[in-house]
Amino acid sequence: MATFNQQTGSNNPLNGINVGTYSTPTFADIDGDGDLDAIVGGGYGTVFYYKNTGSATNPVYTEQTGSNNPFDDIFVVIVSTPTLADLDGDGDLDAIVGGGYGTLLYYQNTGSATNPVYTLQTDTANPFNGISVGNFSAPTFADLDGDGDLDAIVGAYDGTLRYYKNT
Repeated sequence: MATFNQQTGSNNPLNGINVGTYSTPTFADIDGDGDLDAIVGGGYGTVFYYKNTGSATNPVYTEQTGSNNPFDDIFVVIVSTPTLADLDGDGDLDAIVGGGYGTLLYYQNTGSATNPVYTLQTDTANPFNGISVGNFSAPTFADLDGDGDLDAIVGAYDGTLRYYKNT
C-alpha cells in the first residue's frame, strides 16, 4: 500500500505557488520535453502555467506569464478548473476548462505537442456545447466504458458526478 507524507519547504517542488483562491491543479507535459508541467486554475477564473524547468525526477516549477503562458487568454469568470486531454485525436493536448457557471469551455490545441496554442471553440465546434452541471464544473476524462476513447466525467457543486459517454 502506498504511503503519503506531506513535503514542505525545499522538499516541496510546488512551494511558493499561490494562485489566490480555489487552486485546482492538473499536470501534463504540454511542451513535449518529457516532464510534467503544472497547470493551475484559480478562483478568479484564470489559468496559471508553471513550466517544469527542472527534470522529471527533480521538478522545478517556474511561472510563465503573458505570451509565455499558452493559457493566458483563458477566462471563465470564477473558479477555473482546467484539465487536458487529446480530444481531437491529433496527438497533442487540448484544454477543457470548467467554471463557476457549470459549463465547459473547449480550447483546441491548434499549435503542436511542443508549442501549444489554445483556441476557444464555440457552438457546434465545442463538443460540450449545451452541457451545464449547474454550478462549479470540474471536468476529467477517462475511458470508462473500455471502447478506446475518452469519456467526460464532470463534478458539480451539488456533489454529483455527471458521466458523458463519448459516442
